[in-house]
Amino acid sequence: MNEIRFEGVTFIKSECVKMSREDFISQHLDVFWTDRKEATRRKMLGKAYDLMVPPVKADE
Repeated sequence: MNEIRFEGVTFIKSECVKMSREDFISQHLDVFWTDRKEATRRKMLGKAYDLMVPPVKADE
């Protein structure tokens, strides 16, 4: 599956995974969900990115 739909926005996974998490958030921050606070948008974008590129869990 090459796309993911999150909170009404479709992201193309193959393009998004080329970016770092920080780049992804900064490039989309002022584009989507502008009716919400910046901190909320950052969290939402972070969650969307993590669904496409699961974070690496450290060994315990």
